[in-house]
Amino acid sequence: MQVKISDIKVKKRVRKELGEMEQLKDSMRSYGLLNPITLNTKYELIAGQRRLEAAKALGWETIAATILSKETDAIKELEMELEENNQRKEFTQEELLEGYHRLEKLRNPSFPMKVCNFFRKLLAGIAEFFKRLFHKKGKKKPPAQVPAPQVTMAPVKKDIQN
Repeated sequence: MQVKISDIKVKKRVRKELGEMEQLKDSMRSYGLLNPITLNTKYELIAGQRRLEAAKALGWETIAATILSKETDAIKELEMELEENNQRKEFTQEELLEGYHRLEKLRNPSFPMKVCNFFRKLLAGIAEFFKRLFHKKGKKKPPAQVPAPQVTMAPVKKDIQN
């Protein structure tokens, strides 16, 4: 749900140093907020302080938030803040390299891939053309009924000669 940033209360936090915010702001500017912040029912921040501060710096008036469905105590809220910041795993060097390699291939496909993509799009365009060409709007009319020919027999005259 979207929440007015001015309605959110930030109480004493474990994290004192927010760190470099430019990359996060650039990400949010480009892709929006990928993960909502977490609030309690009183709109007090539980998780997502860096995202909230980046949103403020970007001039956002609202932010996506998950609001806990039930009242939580201070112990549970602190556990959640610690858990959210502690339970993440950075990419390994190998995973990061593979991810950027895949991204580079998508951004700059090889010549055979460009040719393949060209023909794929061309065939899709041709298929769409014929689909529109032969598609009739409205209900289809049933085929015309041609009446069966009437066969009548002419009376047969019999000449009876004695």
